[in-house]
Order: sequence, then structure tokens, then C-alpha cells
Amino acid sequence: MGLCLMLGITMTTAQVKLSFNPEQGSNYAYQTEIVQNIKQSAMGMDLPIEEKFTMGLGITMKEKNEAALLWQHISYFVTSPMMKIQYDSKKAVDNPTPLDKIHEKIFNAAIGKSFAASISPDGTVSSLKGVDVITGEANKAVSSDGEMGERLSASLISQWIGEDAVKGMLEQSFHIYPGKEVKVGDNWTIDSNFGISNKKSTIKTVYTLKAINNDRATIAVVATVEMDFEGILKGTQTGELIVDIKTGIPVSSDLTLNIKGAIKQQQMELQMEMIAKIKTTIK
Repeated sequence: MGLCLMLGITMTTAQVKLSFNPEQGSNYAYQTEIVQNIKQSAMGMDLPIEEKFTMGLGITMKEKNEAALLWQHISYFVTSPMMKIQYDSKKAVDNPTPLDKIHEKIFNAAIGKSFAASISPDGTVSSLKGVDVITGEANKAVSSDGEMGERLSASLISQWIGEDAVKGMLEQSFHIYPGKEVKVGDNWTIDSNFGISNKKSTIKTVYTLKAINNDRATIAVVATVEMDFEGILKGTQTGELIVDIKTGIPVSSDLTLNIKGAIKQQQMELQMEMIAKIKTTIK
């Protein structure tokens, strides 16, 4: 009984240092899924939209903080009363519409392509190389699709595969570290500016170290969010991370974003609510 109590006290008071610290030459499979349920309301009418984006990246640490990343898989589905969009890099869509085909051209320009990222010990992305080549190929792929191709390419690059989108995605995963040793019960705050989809966000996140078990740190996440999307949307993001203490890699992340507010589209004010479920694994 005394030994068990002593172990419990030791684990509670032990301090750990968390930082981005993977070994040179190590390889990881980065998988994320974002499911956004959006409701827009105007003049007594509701328009529901479901948007689901999944992606897989292969990550190889060429040097301590230099990563080579390879786009391995993307899928993208949108469902609403107004339209339906389907794309999956792993399998062909049945009876694709002209809209589906344009999405296929844009996303296919990324699949199998690589780029490089410099990731600092604090998890910030200091540089990206090669993303512009991929987005250039995406624009070229739809050059014969007129204004529709141009608009969709600009939108999807901004939302998902462009430099700002990739930087934001990586920093949401890695810019999580306290910058000091912490023990169970400690918390720290990080201010971030990035986007989910094409929605620019300011997020103030409080991280709390909940537990340490088998070289894994469980961290609670509570954030306030302000999103500028043709209007101001405000809300919260909550969830939990599990981080490998030795490498700093967040092996799993489960977050929920809940925001609402008023936006303007085509001179009309709309009330908008969005719930986004964001799940990521890095193995």
C-alpha cells in the first residue's frame, strides 16, 4: 500500500519537458479528419451543410527539425440541399459531376507530391518549401475549366493545400508545448493565428497536463476562438491530446470546435453556427 502511494505521489509531482523532439530518420504517418456541420439561417430558412475532409501525410525527419512530407491521401465530401461534392484519392467516385471532376484535378495535383517543413522545438513552422510548386500544378490542372476552375482552385488551395493552410494544420498539431518543465496539474497558454478551412482564426488555448502514464502525457485543451469569415464568429474549442514525452509527437488529438455569429454574403446577413470535430493521429 505504501509503495503504491509513493508511486502515485512520484508520478503526480514528476516534471517533464515537452518539445518537438523526434529522432533524425524517424518516420510517421499523419492522419487527420475534419467534419464540419454548418447551419446558415436567413429570413426564417435554415441551410445545413456537412463538409468532411480527411488527409494522410507521410513524414520523414531528415534532420532534427527538418521534415519531408508526402501527400498520400485526400478525401473531400460536401453535402447540402444545394449541392453534393465527392472526391477520394483512393477510389474513383461513381458518376462524377463536372464539379467533382474539377475537385479531382485540383486535389490530384497534390497526391504523391512532397514538400519540406522546418519545425522548431516549440512546434512553430518556421518555413515551408515546395508547397508553391504543388499549388502551381493545381492551378495548371484546371486552366481549361474557365472561371469555375479558377475560383475552385483558389478556394481549395486557400482552405486545404496552400501554404497558409498547411502551416496552420501543422501548427495546430505541434505548437502545443509549454516552453518549461511541467508537472501534473500545471497549465500554460498559447496564442495562435491560423485557419480551419478558409476561416482565419485567433485562438487562445489553455493546456493542462492531466496525467503521465507510460511515457505518455495526457493534456486537456480549452480554448476561446474568434474567427473572421465575412463576419465575426466566436466560440470555444475543447478536447484532449496524448503526447509522447520523449519525441513530443502528439500521437492522438480529439478536438471539438463550436462557434456561431453573423456573417454577410451577397449583401445579406446570415446567422451561422458551426460544429467541427477534428481528430488526428500521428504514428
